[in-house]
Amino acid sequence: MSDEFTQLPGINESGGSNVGVTCVAARSALHYHDKEQPTRWDLNVYRGGTHGCRYCFARYSHDYIGSGDFFGHIVAKSNLPGLLHRELSRSSWKKEAVNLGGVSDSYQKAEASMELMPEILKIFIHHSNPVLISTKSDLILRDASLFAQLSVKAEVRVAASIITSNDYLASLLEPGASPPSHRFAMLKAMKQQGIKTYILLMPVLPYLTDTMEHLEAIYQKASKANVDGILAWPLNLRGQVKPAFISFLREHFPALVPLYLGLYDRSEVTGPYLKSVMEIVAELRAKYGIGTIPRFKTGKSDEQQMSLF
Repeated sequence: MSDEFTQLPGINESGGSNVGVTCVAARSALHYHDKEQPTRWDLNVYRGGTHGCRYCFARYSHDYIGSGDFFGHIVAKSNLPGLLHRELSRSSWKKEAVNLGGVSDSYQKAEASMELMPEILKIFIHHSNPVLISTKSDLILRDASLFAQLSVKAEVRVAASIITSNDYLASLLEPGASPPSHRFAMLKAMKQQGIKTYILLMPVLPYLTDTMEHLEAIYQKASKANVDGILAWPLNLRGQVKPAFISFLREHFPALVPLYLGLYDRSEVTGPYLKSVMEIVAELRAKYGIGTIPRFKTGKSDEQQMSLF
């Protein structure tokens, strides 16, 4: 099915730097799902990811074409622009918001050379269709003018995934992503273009990024960037994410391993720990006047409307 294979720098499963990119012809652009978070419609330009996030859940959510290495084998859907135009042109399409990258970052390293996003954004502009996107890359600034054009015609929300303001810690947790300092700068630049901006402070990592001091540093920088909202939630260790993250801790923070094993007797934190984290978040929201992420306008009643993320 593939028609092209190239190499680019990145982080693969074994920690190496050679990442393969395979171009394929997708059968459809928009994908519907039952969950209303962030929307019922996703458009995933890529499969796989070059950010190398140690807590990544998405690497286990795909059945890859010829490869199980989420970080080392990127699949680019090179025919998406044409498919998208056809699907948005259907009379049955209701101009619902589309999440640009539900399980894979649309502005990961492959996009620098593939340049699929500019054409995709031009199609959304043509159809005046709302979009939302979350990224760990400042490459999105390359297309800031296109997001600005679309924001005049439809609602646009740009979010950065930021779990720490410490560039060094981020380099351990997300070795292939843009440093948090660059992501904050990206949000400020997007806001100056008149675009709504948000932060996904997810996941909050127990004993690493969950203190008042650590979380407040993010809210301080978010305030300076005039961010519209922040959504925070603790780490989920479901499925194979747990052994992968525990392995990371053994290498970099071995003293935390028994604490994690004690805290995560199930996939999610609950009880007193969850309450303590959310109390810190609530205090910071009040202090900095930065709320959570509001419901996305869908034309439905308030009860039917969905959260952005």
